[in-house]
Amino acid sequence: MSATINVQDEVATLIRRLADRCLHGEPLGSISMSVFSTAWVSMVHKQTDGGVFWLFPQSFQFLLDKQSSDGSWENGGSKASDIDSILNTMAALLSLLKHRSNTEFRGCTFETEYLDTRIKSGTEWLSQKLQGWDVARSEHVAFEILIPAHLDLLQAEGVEFQFAGSEQLKRLNAAKMTNFTPELLYSTHQTTMIHSLEAFVGKVDFNRLKHRLESGSMMFSPSSTAAYLMNTSVWDDEAEAYLQMVLDKTEVSDIGGFPDAYPSEVFDISWVLSTLLGAGFSREQLGMSHVESLANHLELVLRRGGGVTGFTLGVMPDADDTSKSILSLQQLGRHNTNPDQMVRMFDSANCFRTYQAERNSSFSANCNVLMALLHFPDSIRYSETIHKVLDYLCTAWFTGTTRDKWNASEQYSYMLLAQGLILALSLWDRQALGSLPTDLICHRISLVLAQILSCTLLNQQKSGSWGSGSCEITAYSILTLKDLLSVPFLSSMAHEISTAIEAGRQYLVINRGRWADLSYIWVEKVMYGSALLAQTYCLAAMHNSKPTYTWTGTLAALVYPPMEKSIKYTQFFSRLPLYSHLEKGNPTLKLSVLEGYLLLPRLKALRLDIFPRKNMAEDKWLEYIPLTWTCCNYLNVPVNTELVIEMMILSMLNYQADEYMEAVVGTHQSRKPDAVQALIHKICAEPTVPPPLIPLKRQFAGSEVTESNGATNGTASDEANAHNQGDTDAELTTIEEVLTKYTTYIVNHRSVRRAPARTRTRLRRELATFLSAHVTQNSDNELFAKETRFENNAKDQSQPRQPFTAAHYSFYQWVRTTSADHTSGPFSWIFYECLIGKTGEETWKGAKRSYLAEEVGRRLSTMCRMYNDYGSAARDRAETNVNSLDFPEFFEGIGAGSDEEEEEEDRRKADLMYLAEYERECLNRAISQLGELVEKEVMKKVRLFVNVTDLYGQIYVARDIASRMK
Repeated sequence: MSATINVQDEVATLIRRLADRCLHGEPLGSISMSVFSTAWVSMVHKQTDGGVFWLFPQSFQFLLDKQSSDGSWENGGSKASDIDSILNTMAALLSLLKHRSNTEFRGCTFETEYLDTRIKSGTEWLSQKLQGWDVARSEHVAFEILIPAHLDLLQAEGVEFQFAGSEQLKRLNAAKMTNFTPELLYSTHQTTMIHSLEAFVGKVDFNRLKHRLESGSMMFSPSSTAAYLMNTSVWDDEAEAYLQMVLDKTEVSDIGGFPDAYPSEVFDISWVLSTLLGAGFSREQLGMSHVESLANHLELVLRRGGGVTGFTLGVMPDADDTSKSILSLQQLGRHNTNPDQMVRMFDSANCFRTYQAERNSSFSANCNVLMALLHFPDSIRYSETIHKVLDYLCTAWFTGTTRDKWNASEQYSYMLLAQGLILALSLWDRQALGSLPTDLICHRISLVLAQILSCTLLNQQKSGSWGSGSCEITAYSILTLKDLLSVPFLSSMAHEISTAIEAGRQYLVINRGRWADLSYIWVEKVMYGSALLAQTYCLAAMHNSKPTYTWTGTLAALVYPPMEKSIKYTQFFSRLPLYSHLEKGNPTLKLSVLEGYLLLPRLKALRLDIFPRKNMAEDKWLEYIPLTWTCCNYLNVPVNTELVIEMMILSMLNYQADEYMEAVVGTHQSRKPDAVQALIHKICAEPTVPPPLIPLKRQFAGSEVTESNGATNGTASDEANAHNQGDTDAELTTIEEVLTKYTTYIVNHRSVRRAPARTRTRLRRELATFLSAHVTQNSDNELFAKETRFENNAKDQSQPRQPFTAAHYSFYQWVRTTSADHTSGPFSWIFYECLIGKTGEETWKGAKRSYLAEEVGRRLSTMCRMYNDYGSAARDRAETNVNSLDFPEFFEGIGAGSDEEEEEEDRRKADLMYLAEYERECLNRAISQLGELVEKEVMKKVRLFVNVTDLYGQIYVARDIASRMK
């Protein structure tokens, strides 16, 4: 395929052009044109002897040309984000209003009615957009400052906006500006605020800011420079010259447009070099002399900056450009600049900050810092820092907080994270990173890489592309897969990875003419694209070199999912109804099973922390738990790993509770049934003081959490010693200790503690109901055994099934109460509600939401119990457990002891399946109506819970996975 496109020649040409401009001292900048910055420059006017002139009339024309038919302004017609379109439209509308109110200024000619129509259209669009804007969920660099400032400026022009989120925006602005004083700008203290002076018009004295000029600019921002030039009382020729230079030098086809930053040669050079070198291009292939010229420039800016740099020579340094520059030099074998100053300046408590005073860290910047540290020859010097960054990145991944502030594409984050983690694994495997914790390597990094693989493969379109057909984003994913192909424990997916890479490259070949198309995914004041970077990533993706990672076998010995079992489980799940829609060759289940096996060791490490295994057969169900959650998580857009792990742990504990209540409590309650019920109500009652935390020690979301109340873990030997005493009171005491640990873990979970009081109370009641249902079920089982005379021959199934005539309730009542409660579904549903809810807020607000949500939980539990009983009919008969099929309703019209017992049993099971499907219809209706009332993000999590519960029902129909009592 590379023969179709001469990748090497194109790469060499790209590098030569960069080097030539750099060598001749010409400014470099690939950041695309911005409506926002152009609008500010268009408002610059100058007093001359001949009157007042608009200094950049071509920029105003740029705005008129770029207004959309709906009245808004977008960069390149790309609706990248709400904030993006709001900021662009605000700035453009402000320029139109300024021009409309200053018709005496010369340089721009327009009909006032024409401009009035444009202003009206923009105002109406902006008003509507602000009304629907969700301020609380918005994330964008400096939006809390820029948008309020523009609202004030528009109000000064007579245009005022009222919208629902205005108060929230004011609170965010107040928080952001808490420590701001004008003196901060008047001083020489480095601050990114200089890059956005347009936010301080009317708030600071611009006459006191001249000392902030660098090469005629305010931190190399055209809009900030324009704001300064318009608001200083003495005209600044140097600032005017900077704006004119940007207009003349930028590589654009849109006359009059301005980028958000210029020049940006350090950014351009370091990203291009590190990307191409990382993709396997040699210095010779890139062009030795031209590469040396570019490397010399990076060394120059780092030397002048004392080991750090920003996006251009002379600008405020940042960790992102510094790390990329150091990385590029390390890849070229130029080790004169070490990371020491970068670490000193940008390292913080748990991660690196892009800028020293940054409030929220950048995910991609930390990935880039990691790569720079790992490429340093003596990287073991930084092993502690590397460990910290790895912790931060894995935790961000597990908690779903990887959204980056400098690039909006999740595939970009996947690519950078995969590169850093794989290199870290490779160095650790060769003992070049020191003593990183085994858990970090085996459990956390390995899991993240498997999930990156899943997200990448499953997001590929049928065309072979990613990111709505973007060539640049497609290139990100190809590069991600190229690196993942070398990871030992992902070798079972080699065919799928290679196939996806080939399809992605074929897409790039077909769309060769679109490689330089702008994808507005990079973030400055507003979103921008870079034709240079887009082309660079495409060329890197097309390069056929293999990753240079080497492995000794140490990692493979520690992390190696069982191949044969994985195949068997993949085949088994593929036959279940939940996955019937998956086409042949779809990798969803194969990926999910792989991930499940990587999660299994976490559960095994916790399996004896609360419940003993005395009197229990092998817990063969344990393997199913991570597999069910991972296999369901990828049916839709996956939820964060933290939520999945929490529910995996609860699922395991609930299985153990079910077995414990049957094998241990069931044996005891026959002697003291009232005492057991009293015990359950005691341990589930509302405490007068907050309960202590339970002794569950586990690795979770990147940090070790030890929850202890001073008690020791309940082990099988501890439990055996208590029972061997033969003392009933001692047995009850042991039961109380075990169940207290279990209930305390649940009701005192950190997510439960932050839930509203009413939700916590509901959880306690449902938890008590769950445990009490086991006691009731145990009593029913004893009664049923006596009635069917199987006490002394429980495994004899030669006799026909007998109806449970001594039941105290109808099947309808039993299956919705004792039976459904016995599944743990109702209380687990409330626990899940606590996990997905916001602190102190009800997840299901209002009568309709709360009613439908409870209906979902109850219907789901009822349906699952029916499926469970369908699949476990034989086991329940052998153990004389009451099953749905034992209720008299299933025998009506059937003669007991019929010669056609097998046929009649099939008829009973058919009736049960009919009722289960009826419950499914009711469940689907409740889910549908609930979905009309709550956010899509919440419903995504609801469907995960529903699918997992449904899957267990389908598994029971296919096979019985519960452990039997010995």
